[in-house]
Amino acid sequence: MPNKIDLTIGKTAKVMVDGPEDPEQVWMVLHGYGQLAQFFIRKFRNSAHRVRIIAPEGFHRFYLEGHSGRVGASWMTREERLSDIEDYVAYLDLVWKTMVLPAGLPTAAIGFSQGVATLMRWINQSSFTPDQVVAWGGTFPPDLSTDLKPERFRDSKLFLAFGEEDELVTPEAGSIFLNELRGQGLQPEIIPFTGGHELDETILMKALL
Repeated sequence: MPNKIDLTIGKTAKVMVDGPEDPEQVWMVLHGYGQLAQFFIRKFRNSAHRVRIIAPEGFHRFYLEGHSGRVGASWMTREERLSDIEDYVAYLDLVWKTMVLPAGLPTAAIGFSQGVATLMRWINQSSFTPDQVVAWGGTFPPDLSTDLKPERFRDSKLFLAFGEEDELVTPEAGSIFLNELRGQGLQPEIIPFTGGHELDETILMKALL
């Protein structure tokens, strides 16, 4: 039988940043499956407020259709999932520590779709504690149903946003997610909206600003 050898290597990561150098808030935004950071960050440009946006990109890039054309990125797959989670938690910690930001700025962390699971795992396993956490169009990863550290989220205001016509996150899945959080003593605020599996920037701005 062949033996598996794990090697830790250096890798160049892409992080997109937008907004003023002297912001009033900072938002860490995590894209969904098949998206790229340079396009995802554009969704947050319409804010009239002084917000610094930080958009890391997942390590796994691939062609969205066939062997050429548009490229997307992913945070992980089920293959080697534990090492992928460990890698991106360390990566996101490094991104946050690398950003030179004034102390005491209000912070928000926003995950969309696959970025929700990524965000929840990151907060659960690190020392990053944003003032606001937004889970938009996504739910808990299965592993956090048993391994959640609710104390890591108690100092953050939690928002859950689900589209009424979301074909990927059904109302039932959203209700299970909500009940899991409430079962851990957390009280998230629900942001319902008419729409599908998409991030509505206008509604998001109203919730966070």
